[in-house]
Amino acid sequence: MQSVMSCFQKETTKFRNTVNEMLGRGKTAKGLQLWVCYYLSSKLLAQSDHANPRRPTPAIKTKQKL
Repeated sequence: MQSVMSCFQKETTKFRNTVNEMLGRGKTAKGLQLWVCYYLSSKLLAQSDHANPRRPTPAIKTKQKL
């Protein structure tokens, strides 16, 4: 549990720093919102891949169909 918390804190700090940096560069609220959505979805996809490596993610399936 300790390692999970430290990993979470590291990710949170990295995330906060990036958001502050983007705001400092004059990023718009809409651009920041899109980035946050992208960041969180990529993290969630990475975790689901790691937890269940044999199961292809829906995002990959839809890309292959196109």
